[in-house]
Amino acid sequence: MFLEFEITDNEAIRNFTENVITYLSSLTLKASFSKKKGRGDPYLKIAIVPAIIDKVAIKEIIVSYKNIKEIERFIDMLRYFRFNRLSVMSESVIVRKFPSIMTEVWSPSALASAHISLKKLLPVVRNVVCRRKFSFNVKRSAEKFHALLLASLLSGGHRRGISLRQLAAQNLITLLAISNSSDEAIVNNVAKGLAALAADVYVWLPRLYFIKRGVFGSEIHYSLATSDLDSLVEYLSKQEFIERYTEFLEITYEEIKNAISSSLKDNPLKLASEIANKIGDCLRKTVCFEAFSGKRETLLGYYRMVKGRLEEIKGTCSNRDVANGKLVTVLTEQTSLLFIVTLVRELKTKDIILLYTPQVLYERLLLEDFVNYWNNNVSRESQVTVDYIPVPALDPGATYDFINAILSKMNKDTIKCIIARGPMSLALPLTLVAKKNGIQEVML
Repeated sequence: MFLEFEITDNEAIRNFTENVITYLSSLTLKASFSKKKGRGDPYLKIAIVPAIIDKVAIKEIIVSYKNIKEIERFIDMLRYFRFNRLSVMSESVIVRKFPSIMTEVWSPSALASAHISLKKLLPVVRNVVCRRKFSFNVKRSAEKFHALLLASLLSGGHRRGISLRQLAAQNLITLLAISNSSDEAIVNNVAKGLAALAADVYVWLPRLYFIKRGVFGSEIHYSLATSDLDSLVEYLSKQEFIERYTEFLEITYEEIKNAISSSLKDNPLKLASEIANKIGDCLRKTVCFEAFSGKRETLLGYYRMVKGRLEEIKGTCSNRDVANGKLVTVLTEQTSLLFIVTLVRELKTKDIILLYTPQVLYERLLLEDFVNYWNNNVSRESQVTVDYIPVPALDPGATYDFINAILSKMNKDTIKCIIARGPMSLALPLTLVAKKNGIQEVML
């Protein structure tokens, strides 16, 4: 089973590759590709094939293209990102290029790629081509979401990689809020993307953690949303990897597709919660009923909590007429466009202040990119203004003084509501400042 991103529009290819480079470089690098159309019909195909080589979990990315010279730069950058410490991309990703996707690397037209691989001490392996594949038809205007999906699937097993997978899943759901709900291709792609992310988190990551448990395993414990993954590591290490990955991907896709096809499309928050439930169902049906406690769903489980507290949040904020003022909250590793859209739709707010620490700068830059996209693709009534304010990370006392100084300069009637969330070193000072200034607050 492999995942294939297929793009046939030249402008979409350009936007897609530029966004992939931006996200994989941790937003430290941007690339510009020519807008000139290639001769003939352009296409770009990117296939991701999970595999086990010498008992190590790897991913192979195969890039196939036609009539687009700039893609050479794209491929070179992918190889560069494998070993760049600033990049989120995993070292366990092998990058290859072919005029077309080959059955095996020993074909004559693949010798050049094999030679490069040998010179760079990368393993040259025989590709096991599965007849089944998930193909994403990347459409114009949805390139950004698919680029984030690809970047997250290529990211490592570290904390930032986990965060990126969560953000990709949540942003895919938001794509439904922007797109025509009757566009079956978009619905299909969102379901496939969510299924791929679920298989990646619940099958590929645990396998990777088992290989280097002392290194990657600690990331499970540092990222609270993934604590239940620890129970999967030992279990999945004894199972057939490819079969488990394929089985989970297929079942999850069918479950998620059914959830999206219901009447939930116009309610992103409810849809996220329903999809989280479906992923939980898939866990019980496939890989780990006996190994997974099911207390917390990694990708979208946070929105079960938001949904459960929504009426409280709405009640608190409505008393302050938040639609005519500012809402203050905290940007965390899980803050996606979905969270912003939820605040806009449920609370009718148009002006949000996000406090963030240096540790989540990547997520802050990524969120800004997608908020700008949202504002450019929705009506004026649905647009939102977001201000990002950095605050200290480790000293609650300094954070309290910092937040107090910020809010004290604002009219208390301007700030209508505060939603305190994220690390306690930030949420607690924010709550105390809210009480001191007589501002309604909710602790998430």
